[in-house]
Amino acid sequence: MWRSTIAVITVPYLFTVALLPLLVLPFAWTPPYLQKGILTAFILGVSVCAAAFSLVRYRSSIEVPRSLLAYAAVPLFIVACLSLIVNSSLPVSFSGLGFEAGSLGSFFLFLVASFTGALIPRSFVYPFFYALVVSAGIASALSAVLILMRPDAVGVATLSGAWPDLTYIIAAALLVSTICTDSAQRLRPRLMYAGVSVVLLVLFVLFFEITAATVLLIILAASGLFVAVGAIAHAGTRIPFAILAASVCVLICMLVGVRSPVLKVAPVNGYPSFVSTVLVGGALYIQNLPGALIGTGPGSFTATWERYRLMETNSSPSAGLVPDSAYSTVATIAVTLGLIGLLSFILIPLLLVASVTSFLVRDSSISQSAGQELPAALALALFSFGAMFVYPIALPLFLVAGAATGVVASLLVRERPVLRLHGDLRVTVPLAVLFVAGGLFLIQTSFRQFLAAELHARGNAISTESSESRTTVLMFAARVWNSGTYDIDASRALFQQANAQARQSPVDVEAVKKSLREAADFASLATQVARSDYRTWLYSASLYVTILSTGYPNAEESANVAISQVQQLAPMRAEGPFLEAQMAVQKGDAVKARDALRRALILNPDYTDAKNLLNSITSQQTPPTPETQESTAGGV
Repeated sequence: MWRSTIAVITVPYLFTVALLPLLVLPFAWTPPYLQKGILTAFILGVSVCAAAFSLVRYRSSIEVPRSLLAYAAVPLFIVACLSLIVNSSLPVSFSGLGFEAGSLGSFFLFLVASFTGALIPRSFVYPFFYALVVSAGIASALSAVLILMRPDAVGVATLSGAWPDLTYIIAAALLVSTICTDSAQRLRPRLMYAGVSVVLLVLFVLFFEITAATVLLIILAASGLFVAVGAIAHAGTRIPFAILAASVCVLICMLVGVRSPVLKVAPVNGYPSFVSTVLVGGALYIQNLPGALIGTGPGSFTATWERYRLMETNSSPSAGLVPDSAYSTVATIAVTLGLIGLLSFILIPLLLVASVTSFLVRDSSISQSAGQELPAALALALFSFGAMFVYPIALPLFLVAGAATGVVASLLVRERPVLRLHGDLRVTVPLAVLFVAGGLFLIQTSFRQFLAAELHARGNAISTESSESRTTVLMFAARVWNSGTYDIDASRALFQQANAQARQSPVDVEAVKKSLREAADFASLATQVARSDYRTWLYSASLYVTILSTGYPNAEESANVAISQVQQLAPMRAEGPFLEAQMAVQKGDAVKARDALRRALILNPDYTDAKNLLNSITSQQTPPTPETQESTAGGV
């Protein structure tokens, strides 16, 4: 097997995907949700470099999938690339902060998962399932223990993301373990999977979520029917007891009202409702024809939400919500990749079902080789895709969907075609160079992302009293990996450092100027990296308005540009007019300030800062009018 170049990539990568729920560096400061994508990309990069060595050293073969299903993710990745190119004014990084779901890098990892799944040796299919089940069980059990021991860590204590991300992972593992319990031919693996299923069922109840339970129940019912029909066609009547028992337990939980998790865990970030997502997406489709077709670019949902959000949102409890995803993964794709991207995504599960149906029609008895693993792989893929229609899933389940689709493709093909290179160095060497270049790119990208995330987290943990050390760490993080988030935090730390330096006696004027200049430089860099994110422009405008009174060069001009961008990118946000009013107050233009504050209050009637500033201006003495000045002069 290891004389196959692709096998060197396939096995490590697929088992990385299976172990992803548990795969974190326990003593790292980097958030677990970022570690998932970073570690996956790093392992893939190392595997690709190892494949290059195998290609040259052993003149090994390259395998090519035969099944059309293995290539189902290719159109989606192409559309994502085109969307990024078309939206050239949107400088979205290839990999985001850590190959998180929604970035172009996550679609690349999904494509690789589908390809490698289609080439996995069949002897590794059951170990792949087992690794997924065990990793999900351990991750959820450790998460439960951490939450019980640290109730203050609400929303951040799970190793697989915040609830309900963890719930979907547990449900996927429970689905696989129950199907494997009924499909296993020998008693020992059947008992092993049955025991794991019981543990997972208990954990699923602890982290219960009604939508995940609904999707799980539907796929369990369909899987039970699939397994029963296959058993009848192949070896006689056989009732899928494990699937039936799990379905009954999930149904009872739904009926008796277990509508929230027993362990009180809250999501880290909120997401817009279905109605809000439809309204924003509908506005995009109506007002922007290119955006309707090809989307606004991978990872651009936040920018699209702010551009098309309704004014009524300002008066709702979610007024401060800045979501990075829509109501569900599918809805996010519909916005960021447009109608073509949406159809390309839906094509994958449709082709999955069509391929399996065609296979069953050709072989109604369900061959012995595929009959044991196919139900679990098919159910896992369908559950993962079903979850994407109702929830914005995190990277682990997103990659599991791709891997499971590829595994189904591998089980539907009897022969594994191999492209043999016959030791021709004219072919192997260029391919090896290409593999090494791609592998090193993934390795250095993931390493820089991890280092920057680690430094950023450590820098934010340093108290503001230690401003110099905090500033140094945050600046280093921004320089290691250039992103709007890291640049803004570095700029903010530099501004705080400048304030601290200004309070010292005697004041080091040059040091204060240097800190302000570096703060402005990082703010400018943030607006260049994330030009479509109104938050970078909002921070930049706030910074320049604040330092306007210091006589900083071009502060007024820079503030005006930033405020204009805020109002253009987030027209329904009241912060833009409020900053305009603040700058007018500093210039002594009370009339312009009142006008800007009235516009801010129209957008958000509950904007406390705008109300306070308007009251402050109104309470001051009214400037003399020209008529008053003339009569006063005549009296003198």
